[in-house]
Amino acid sequence: MPHADADVRRVIHTRAGVGATAGIIQREALRFSRLTFDQPTLIVVRHGEKTFSSAKENWLLKSGEAVAIGKGQRFDITNRPDANRSYQANWLVFEPDMVQAFGHIAAMASRPVRSLGRLEAGFVEAFARASEAIRNPAAVPLEIARHRMEEILLWLKRRGVSLADVPPRTFSQRVREIFMATLDETWTAAIVARHLHMSEATLRRHLAAEGSSLSSLLADVRMSHALSLLQSTDQPVGNIARNVGYESASSFASRFRQRFGFAPTAVRGHRRGDPCSPPPIPSLFTDDFTQPKVLR
Repeated sequence: MPHADADVRRVIHTRAGVGATAGIIQREALRFSRLTFDQPTLIVVRHGEKTFSSAKENWLLKSGEAVAIGKGQRFDITNRPDANRSYQANWLVFEPDMVQAFGHIAAMASRPVRSLGRLEAGFVEAFARASEAIRNPAAVPLEIARHRMEEILLWLKRRGVSLADVPPRTFSQRVREIFMATLDETWTAAIVARHLHMSEATLRRHLAAEGSSLSSLLADVRMSHALSLLQSTDQPVGNIARNVGYESASSFASRFRQRFGFAPTAVRGHRRGDPCSPPPIPSLFTDDFTQPKVLR
């Protein structure tokens, strides 16, 4: 007989043509430097605080508050648990093609990042319905699921926010998108160049013009996805290492520490002598979500 908790293990739910959704759990304050958002994203903080920092400005999100982030944006991010040692958030990622099509309809310019503050009850309910459509494709037809995601875009539009691309897509973003399709691929310059229908020399020249390189982009995409898996799933670290292209868990851990400054296990709050497990993330449909408590 399966264990009772087999059906509540945390996973990242994805649905082709719609988007992805998951919850984040973190038990200690950690700072993640230079994180790139490769997809349009909406984040709602459930417990604790989240700080976004860039060269131009900073944003602080408290419990019950949300932020909309356009594709390709990069920040330093700090997640801080509350008094109960819990940082929790839910996120929703949109298919870029859907956002772009909606953006043409909305015909609205917007900053690539917007702090939304506390969400209206109707917005919260729409967020929950969209997440459910991604998690439960058998019960929600594709066209209805896409409609639910578009409802979120309409709520954002009411606040003067559009997640459609404003700046032109950089060459580095195009390369990141290729890597994201299959992170465990043995990527080489020749393979990437073929994807882009150009020579290896031209590939390297374009990346150098943006101050980047193939190896640095691949490492960053892999580590960023690994971080998401550590925050939002219960996969063992060894499995995550293989999922992002590392056969050796120790090599993965070394690269992760080099990128972020701490071990992969720190994201889940695992310490020697600490028997506690992170608390389960509450359902989107609970009263606790529709009436979030703001930390003082």
